[in-house]
Amino acid sequence: MTDDPAPDARQKAALSAAFCSAACALPKSIDLAAMFTMRLWLEKAGSSDAARIAAHPSHSFIPPPFSLPLPTLVTLLPGRNECVFSPLPRSTLYELPPTPPPSPPTTPPSPLAPPPHQPRPYHCNPCAEPTRSPGEDISSGQLRECLRTFLKRTLQHTRLSTQCLFFALLLLVRLKRASSARRTSPHPTALFRILGVAISLADIVFNDLSVPVQTWTNVMELALHEVVKMKAEFLQAVGFDLSQTGHAGFLDGVIFPLLRGV
Repeated sequence: MTDDPAPDARQKAALSAAFCSAACALPKSIDLAAMFTMRLWLEKAGSSDAARIAAHPSHSFIPPPFSLPLPTLVTLLPGRNECVFSPLPRSTLYELPPTPPPSPPTTPPSPLAPPPHQPRPYHCNPCAEPTRSPGEDISSGQLRECLRTFLKRTLQHTRLSTQCLFFALLLLVRLKRASSARRTSPHPTALFRILGVAISLADIVFNDLSVPVQTWTNVMELALHEVVKMKAEFLQAVGFDLSQTGHAGFLDGVIFPLLRGV
């Protein structure tokens, strides 16, 4: 990764043109959003997580969904040492529903027979090696493709516009800047939840009739109280005062900084 700021400027210009153009194709917007999210949270990290993932000797495999580290947002409070992304033990985006034990086959299985269960479209494929360590990384190509699929599915289910998606990316930039002082970076699998929460918040800003919370629980595969909690934590992390007298915090902590440029 180069230190030359020119690639950042070109990417920002291309991203703005893609999302602001009325003739923009949805697949192009989704592709740019996925790449932008990865670049924002991984390639900018001090340890160069994206390069480390791509260079991993087992880059063509990922661990099973149930063995991935499962971080999520926690509230950022002054003077406390909480990480922005802490483990979430239940109802995670990568958690597959329990599969009943298979019954003894009456006939020899066909070599072309499908596996007993298929992951959802936005899940990465399970690892082909059952002995792989649960802490190993996934490839950047797999992660980008999973983000594309997740974004496509989210926009299809919510019918939100690409402009709403673009605003969600701006919120991600605000969250990144708020967490950079703590030198924290999410695990790649946390990007789905972070991105989903950002899109849901952008929906509230853009639309008078926002997408119901229950729809987001289905899209993100989280319990309702977890979605509500992460939305509040996201807003607090970017400086939004959630108290009854803090309604101006959204303007001071979110909108005005966005208008000053990202």
